[in-house]
Amino acid sequence: MMNLTIKCFNLIILLFFTIGIVQAQVPNEIELLNKEGTLLDKEKQYAKANEKYLKVVDLLNNQHKKHPQYHLLLAKTYSKLMANYSPDGLLNLPKMFEYAEKVQVPLKSLPDAKDKSFILYQVAIAYAIQRNFKKATNILTKVIAVAQNTNDTLLEIRTLGTLGRFQLNLSLYEEALNYFEKAKRMSQQLPNVSDAILTTVYANLGLASRLTDRYSLSIEYHQKQLDYTLKAFGESSFRTFAVYNHMINNYVALKKNKEARKYLDKMFEIEFPGKKRVMGGIYYQLGVILQLEDQHDKAVKAFKTSLDYQFKAYGKESGNNAGIYERMAVSLSKTKKFQAALESNHKALQINNPTLTSTSVESYPGFKGAAEIKEQIKALSEKGEIWKNWFLATGELTHLKKAYKASQTILAQLKEWKSTQADPNNLRIFIKHSQPVFSRIVDILLILYQKTQDQQYLYQAFQVAEQSKAYILLRSLFLTSNLNKDASSILEKNLEQQLKDLQEKLTAEQGKKQPNKKLIDQYQDDIFTLKTNQDSLQSAFKKYAPEYYKTRYQFQIASTKDIQTSLLKPEEALIEYQIGEGQLFIFIMTFQKLELKKVILPKDFQDKILAFRKSITDKDFPQFTQLGYELYQLLLKELSIPTSIQKLRIVPSGVLYYLPWEALLTQPTDKASKNYSSLPYLLQKYVISYDYSATLMLNKVRQQAQFDKENLLAFSPDFKAQLALNNREQKRDQLRDDIAALKGAEAEVVALNKLYAGQLFMGKNATEYSFRNNLKNGSVIHLATHAIVDDERPAYSRLLFSLSTQDTLNDGYLHAYELYNLKLKAELVTLSACNTGFGKIQSGEGVLSLGRAFAYAGSPNVLMSLWSVPDQSTSQIMIEFYKNLASGMPKDIALQQAKLTYIESTDNMANNPFYWSSFVLIGDPKPLSLKPYTPFYLKSLFLWLVGLVLMGGVFFGIAQRYQ
Repeated sequence: MMNLTIKCFNLIILLFFTIGIVQAQVPNEIELLNKEGTLLDKEKQYAKANEKYLKVVDLLNNQHKKHPQYHLLLAKTYSKLMANYSPDGLLNLPKMFEYAEKVQVPLKSLPDAKDKSFILYQVAIAYAIQRNFKKATNILTKVIAVAQNTNDTLLEIRTLGTLGRFQLNLSLYEEALNYFEKAKRMSQQLPNVSDAILTTVYANLGLASRLTDRYSLSIEYHQKQLDYTLKAFGESSFRTFAVYNHMINNYVALKKNKEARKYLDKMFEIEFPGKKRVMGGIYYQLGVILQLEDQHDKAVKAFKTSLDYQFKAYGKESGNNAGIYERMAVSLSKTKKFQAALESNHKALQINNPTLTSTSVESYPGFKGAAEIKEQIKALSEKGEIWKNWFLATGELTHLKKAYKASQTILAQLKEWKSTQADPNNLRIFIKHSQPVFSRIVDILLILYQKTQDQQYLYQAFQVAEQSKAYILLRSLFLTSNLNKDASSILEKNLEQQLKDLQEKLTAEQGKKQPNKKLIDQYQDDIFTLKTNQDSLQSAFKKYAPEYYKTRYQFQIASTKDIQTSLLKPEEALIEYQIGEGQLFIFIMTFQKLELKKVILPKDFQDKILAFRKSITDKDFPQFTQLGYELYQLLLKELSIPTSIQKLRIVPSGVLYYLPWEALLTQPTDKASKNYSSLPYLLQKYVISYDYSATLMLNKVRQQAQFDKENLLAFSPDFKAQLALNNREQKRDQLRDDIAALKGAEAEVVALNKLYAGQLFMGKNATEYSFRNNLKNGSVIHLATHAIVDDERPAYSRLLFSLSTQDTLNDGYLHAYELYNLKLKAELVTLSACNTGFGKIQSGEGVLSLGRAFAYAGSPNVLMSLWSVPDQSTSQIMIEFYKNLASGMPKDIALQQAKLTYIESTDNMANNPFYWSSFVLIGDPKPLSLKPYTPFYLKSLFLWLVGLVLMGGVFFGIAQRYQ
């Protein structure tokens, strides 16, 4: 809800411009009318003041059109009228918008000056009140141009902040953050920056952090905002009140209602001029907290009180009211007042999108016209939930079909929105926020199938689940393969590459222990400029190349039929998971059938997954056996998997990416035995492989292998120089003494070299430079090294290479952020290193691991690990894996057999899943294209044998003839 964010700017900016025409040559009658109007404004007699200003307009247009200051005088008068019709005046929004349009005509004839920029700023705020953020943004870009031409740094800082807020309303998070960061850098360069300026800077950064789900960082920023606010304005001020509001929003998002209530009490207690106008915001927050506490009747009462205050202060159609109606609809639905809930929800939709003129709750707004598309999709999702809950309460199927209609509207709008977004960060955040929406739609489709037995609903549900998975990765790979085909996208491609290069440099500099602040500022300013150019290019595409603009990001999401006919074999089953709100949806697909099962998740589900992993790494046998079977029961046991199925192709969701599936136990076991050898592992029942989506699986099967060379590239670095440098310079890694030469890694690389032809880089030769310089020479890349995982900053996770004293460009670390800028043509990348499959979970995309970074770089298949594994067992499994590949086995079977061989060859303690279940295969399991190396002497022996057979045949023929 915007009422205490945009409203804060409304109050400040509409009063910011003190209008008074002090010009020596102003006609006396006009000067007198202006003075009278100004006095009436101070007395808040806005209607009478406007009468004076309208007389000024008449005089100017009828008698003084040739006056040298005609345009300036007219613009200032229109701006007074606009301010007086605003929510801080007569609250006549149509009139305010009328004068916002009129004032722009005389402004066009004025040179850049302070007066012009202030009036333009007011116009932008008027458009924001109208929730036309695109127009408001266009106006503010003009203000920035004026501010730059007049060297008004304070105005530019203020305008950048407001621009950023408008971008947040448009769900353009990356653009908003760019504006906020730019404003922060500019404020830090001022010789004596005021506390008031810093208050606004940190308010904006806190808001952006909250809307991108970084709540702890947001609280930190708002605490800084509070410190500067108290210094600049004191406790009893609207600014302090606004900080408390921000704090409540964060604690509500974190579901910490006690902390939220603490700041709500402060909002009620604080006193300042004009507090009555923000009482609607206070009661809104009270309703939100009551909703969090499941006190829905009380919440409805609070929301109604909030609306009463809002109507008096801003009118019934104020954009701020949309959020109140939407929240109230949720609580009304919870109390089973479904018709009232639908009406409240519909009112929220109408306010957010004026093109929705129908009062019928069964009508839906289009994509165009929405002030905030994120809020529209959220409200539409809530409307679908209300219809669904009404069906569940009454059994009336028509209600469920109306929920289905709402879901189809949402899907169409999500598709349209995604097709217009160039920035992957915006997409990432929007898709994350959309995950609950996708799950709700899957639930509606499942219930419809159960009630109608119409298989089409199941097919649609699978398509919805696929749309929510790995979209950014799919689009990235699509663009990599198709962007070069479009002549119109050459400029776009160049801009994107420049941005990638700059972003890589910035990330590298920020990751240093002693980063160069000036260099960071320069990189950020350059990125800001490039992103502004990119935005202009997108606007040009939209206007002049609409077909390209609409289709450039469109790629096919796999259908059930596609998967069944082109991917799955009779012995294979696809199991795809979708975590929803307290529930789990499981798709089970074979080449003939599709089923969907819904499981209610225990509240401690995520804790159990993490505890299961911990039981493996801690070698806690009782905990492992208990959770291993418990999770198998929850995730797999009740699924209708035909007995003929031998392979499972799994697409996880959320925390399930952390799960070592093959270590699950298919039967209950004796916890006291502590015998790992006899346990019934899922590994023994099925061959298992993974991917981020079924669409990715299908694309990998369909794509033709294109390798510059079919060779093995194998690396086994030496870490002595790396360790010495880190110890000497005390770098951020503080590498432990156990990060030393890996004897097992050396052995596995030597073994691989005997199996496959290629290049071997060992010891000091296994440098980062060697890796980068030889990428194109290998279709199979094997990295036997150490990995350092940064959970908080996934971009800084890295693989270690030998450090070369002669190479000043490479530091011996291959970071995840560097991988995103590489272009690989490798059929398989094996990361024989610790934790390469572990990382931060990104909702809708999967785990941000080093393995995933290789997928972005273009490797369709990656073998990686979920935790640190001892060197010796890693080496044994890897050597056996490649032997199996060399014999022609598919990758998934090769890995399964390597693990089984390891288990059979070790004792009870060494065959603990800790040693073997960490390794997982992402991608297409088909056999390698790379053929095993045949030594020359074996080739020669083969030729000799062929020759002897031929000669024998000749002699035999001659002998027969003589006989």
